[in-house]
Amino acid sequence: MRYLFALALAACGYDYDAVPPPIGQFVASPLIAGTNDTIMLEGRSSEDFAAYLPGASGRVQPVMEFLGSQRLAISIPQSAVAGTFELRIADYMFPGPTVKLTSFEPRLGSFVAVPYQFDAARLPPSLLRARRGATTLVVGDWLYVIGGMSGDVAPYTMLDDAERARINADGTLGAFESAGTITARANAASIAIGEFLYVIGGEANGYLASIERARMTTDGLGNFEALPAMLAHPRARHRVIALGDRVVVAGGQDMTGPVAPLEQLPILSDGLGAAANIDGLALTTPRSAFAAIVTRSALYVAGGDAMTGLGDVETFAVSGEAELGAPMAATGVNVTARIGASSLFIGHRVYVVGGRGTTVIEEARIDADGTLGDFVTSGSSSVERSDAVLAVGREHAFFAGGYLLTDVASIETASIAASCTVDQFAPKGNLTTPRASAAYVALGSRLCAIGGESTSGVVASVECAAVDGNGSLAAFEPLAVQLTTARADPAVAVIGTWLYVIGGNSGTAQLASIERAPIMPDGTLGAFTAAGNLVTARSGAHAIVLGQQLHVLGGWFGATMLTTYESATIAADGTLGAFATANTQVPTAQGAAVGVVGPYVWMIGAGKFRRASITTDRFGTFGDAGGTNLQSHVVAAVVGDQLFLMTGSSDRVVAVSMTAAGLDVSTTQVATLVTQREDAGMIALGDWLYVLGGRNATGTMIYDTIERAQLR
Repeated sequence: MRYLFALALAACGYDYDAVPPPIGQFVASPLIAGTNDTIMLEGRSSEDFAAYLPGASGRVQPVMEFLGSQRLAISIPQSAVAGTFELRIADYMFPGPTVKLTSFEPRLGSFVAVPYQFDAARLPPSLLRARRGATTLVVGDWLYVIGGMSGDVAPYTMLDDAERARINADGTLGAFESAGTITARANAASIAIGEFLYVIGGEANGYLASIERARMTTDGLGNFEALPAMLAHPRARHRVIALGDRVVVAGGQDMTGPVAPLEQLPILSDGLGAAANIDGLALTTPRSAFAAIVTRSALYVAGGDAMTGLGDVETFAVSGEAELGAPMAATGVNVTARIGASSLFIGHRVYVVGGRGTTVIEEARIDADGTLGDFVTSGSSSVERSDAVLAVGREHAFFAGGYLLTDVASIETASIAASCTVDQFAPKGNLTTPRASAAYVALGSRLCAIGGESTSGVVASVECAAVDGNGSLAAFEPLAVQLTTARADPAVAVIGTWLYVIGGNSGTAQLASIERAPIMPDGTLGAFTAAGNLVTARSGAHAIVLGQQLHVLGGWFGATMLTTYESATIAADGTLGAFATANTQVPTAQGAAVGVVGPYVWMIGAGKFRRASITTDRFGTFGDAGGTNLQSHVVAAVVGDQLFLMTGSSDRVVAVSMTAAGLDVSTTQVATLVTQREDAGMIALGDWLYVLGGRNATGTMIYDTIERAQLR
């Protein structure tokens, strides 16, 4: 998210009377970057300007290069962590832009429609309303999708509503909810500056020149309001770029077809000024829905629509004073021609995603001098979609809505942490209660430990820790909320805005009971209440969500390992229907990890890897998929295109690669635990892989210790 520091003063408690008038107004790009990547700060600076980043041991000052009075190139040092820039002018310190910083090289993986599930089973996210041509923004922990249009035949329905979903600490999405209204418009452009999101132009029974804005807070977006500033040229499917102390508007379409002129709006202390053409500058080829990238030396315009798809790239030289040169062709740089594509800028790479007739993702590298390389294939989306929204939150990208023969509400997710490795594990704090066989779930900006077995027996307690922007855990604190029944080794499922805790062991017997708690907008939990029963009492079972079905597989009943599974239909409000036992069986695998990767349900434990094909919301018979015998007590965590696995029979952590087609079952050891443990929790959060609690191999000790390894 980008911030204009001068406008953030009041929200952060600064006294305007105590500070001089703001000199600089800054927007950062890209919004997610790794060590040694270059962040551009666009805005007017002065000789006594300085910028600082948060670091593990206090703020750090990065290497800054003043390209002129309005543009700075900042190199991200290894000691920096995720957080907000602090900007200083003279003796005054102000909050600046927030850029997500990662310890690994951020890269976009392939998109999947069914989220990888190896922690708490997740309902695949979906918009409340099918829409295309919307605009999007991540505000705090919220993903917003705003406006757009629907309908297959003109006149189309222009949408005036917004919806949002909470981005959990592990990068998964919660349920979407209504989030206010905007003037009905589709195919608008948006940009975040300071405390405000600006929505510019678009179409609604004609092409629009109007501009609206809504205030951004940590709780989300406020109400939209119209601004007096207008575009000089009404347009839709255009692009807006922050450059120096102004917003540049490029391309798009109007009633005559694709648009070529460039215009600019000055960024003022109270908003945007009136637009005017930029000295007659225009695109060489009029186009809309293109990728627009600003580097330290150039503005690149790649691909887009001109009645048909375009595959060329134009470039404008950019001076340190933020002046644009004449357009020219970018030599040796091309992108696949496609209509209705979306684009994303991550680290030092640009991605073009989607469009009619293709699922291919292309990427181009930006060199240190700001030069854009050629586009090459780097992945795919799971389905073809055009005019969809594309946004980044935490370490994931979300590709939502769009058009595929008709308007769609589905969402695909891709990890940004592609091909991560891990450092060695080191101690990192403690749980408030020693726990083995507990459930762990990331909710909003919190990680919660639920139930389990402690030194005093099976417990009903719940404790949670805050998770910051780079995945670091604060201290765990017990909640007043508790389970209605103490239980260890339950299955858990996140369904809509509900957390379900299913079955488990009371300490004397297996449980068939199910309880659930509402997940509040801030990620806290409401009171647990009874929510039905399984057909068969079971502990150590696994829950997976496929479509509108919740499946609970295997587990123990007494001394018997169960080969049955049972399923319940998920209603629109997140409640569960009655469970029924399936006629088919599942393999017995003591302490297996069970989850969804690609078109398969996987069971990883004693013996070989096993998998069953998914058909809609069901799965078939499990078969042997090869691989290594990992024995028992296996837990798993997904990081990028890697699945990390830990077994209680050793202190090793191994990795297998994931693809859209499933798992490569070859295992590679990547790290060693400080303490060997069984029945522990394992979860990836931001830049870190955590292992929590558990017990020793003989069962004589239950741990409250936490270990973590940094992702690289």
